[in-house]
Amino acid sequence: GTIGQLEAFYHELEGLYEAVMSANSVFLSPSETPREELARGLFRHPVQEARLLGLMSRNAAHLMRKHIKDEGIWRFFNKLTSTYTYTTVEETPALVAVTMFLENHVGGSYYPAGSPMMLSARLEKALEKFGGSIRYGSTVSRILIEDGKAVGVELETGERLGAGEVVYDGTVWNLYEKLLPPGLVPADVLKKTRYLVPSFPSSVLYGAVESRALPADAFPVEMMAGNPDRIDENDITLYLSSLEDPSLAPEGTSSFMLIGPTSKSWPSPFSPEYGGEGYRRMKEEETARMLGLVGACFPAFPRGVTFRELGTPSTVERYLLKNGGAVAGPKACMGQELMNRQHAATFVPGLYMCGESTVMGTGTPAVTISGISAADVVLRARGLPEYRNRPAERQRVHIIPRSRPGNRPSDPRFMDAALCQWCETSPCRKVCPADIDIMGIMRRLEATNVDGARKRLVETDAHLPSCAACMERPCLAACSRGSFAESVPIPSILEALAGPA
Repeated sequence: GTIGQLEAFYHELEGLYEAVMSANSVFLSPSETPREELARGLFRHPVQEARLLGLMSRNAAHLMRKHIKDEGIWRFFNKLTSTYTYTTVEETPALVAVTMFLENHVGGSYYPAGSPMMLSARLEKALEKFGGSIRYGSTVSRILIEDGKAVGVELETGERLGAGEVVYDGTVWNLYEKLLPPGLVPADVLKKTRYLVPSFPSSVLYGAVESRALPADAFPVEMMAGNPDRIDENDITLYLSSLEDPSLAPEGTSSFMLIGPTSKSWPSPFSPEYGGEGYRRMKEEETARMLGLVGACFPAFPRGVTFRELGTPSTVERYLLKNGGAVAGPKACMGQELMNRQHAATFVPGLYMCGESTVMGTGTPAVTISGISAADVVLRARGLPEYRNRPAERQRVHIIPRSRPGNRPSDPRFMDAALCQWCETSPCRKVCPADIDIMGIMRRLEATNVDGARKRLVETDAHLPSCAACMERPCLAACSRGSFAESVPIPSILEALAGPA
């Protein structure tokens, strides 16, 4: 029966997962794993490794056919793959499916407190600890090549930054079609790049909704499937983070984020149409469409929305430079899966790549592994020891209980830094007589990066302790949070930061 089919299917998946993937938990992309390490894995589990290698060019449907006969189960897994990777079981690579189908059962799903932004904030903390820095708001216009080797980048401002190696983490289309000198990219590489199928463009709706408009049994993550047989714009995911952490929204209100694919043809953010009346009308129509999809499951939801702001594929491309708003780069489908994707080393010496366009593909864990892999290839080229995680020292997820604030600075002096709204225009900085990067400092403090925040304060305030000497304190009046609650106590936070450690 149905249960027997599922049991047999998962029994086979568990054999592959436990013997190979779980037992050999090395944070390294297969394209960058040294041959000797691959050989050791083959000797440890020859049958399972051989089976896994045989799946390299197979899809998820191939895995399922042996055991799954029930049409309903097929449709369920079809929707599962489309929800996670925007691919059907026919399109999804078998090796991706093995991990996808099992990870939720083996390790569960976890979301970082403070949003995924905290992951990059912790990375920034590590970089600054060892003397590095992240340049926000700086757009690279081209990669500098000298004697056939990558030697740095040039910014849109004309500023040049030199480097021993360049690691790029954007899309493969921008790399080969925009950032490298014309004529440098081989014709076959350019052709392959242009034929890559992108993942779906997506719209993201942010907002607030009255708590009474939500069902009593609503979950923090609600996946709402449309057509069970194919992927379309009726597949949406609703995140209600304040159900886990009520401090994220005022009492009686829940914050929400709604994301899903869109089939509209959106204007380029660099075109005259972007921001015009037609674009604004498209946004209103898209907002109504997405709220209507939620309303089909939660009828009171659309009427309970008190605030909403839509990010379109144009928005995604504007801020993340993801071509056409394709949220996951090239689609992780058969024909452009795993080893058929860009490896860490490019054809240009000194130029490396990580991110969603590379072998590991879509998702935070996959992209993280691609970054480690690129770093290892650089270390390998320099003849230095490579990074390897130690399975015996695995870290466990620290679970924050529901209803407890999940993202707060560890130092009580900087607790209120988490109230900062991270405004794009930073009105507080615009009125600051010393031009202090207030948002950048608050963001670091929220991620417990006190040393980085103090360094940023010194960098942007040449007249310390100017904040303590400022009597007008215009930043408090300019703070965006003041429009709906108390302003962030910017002066007291900065004064504490400028004082003794």
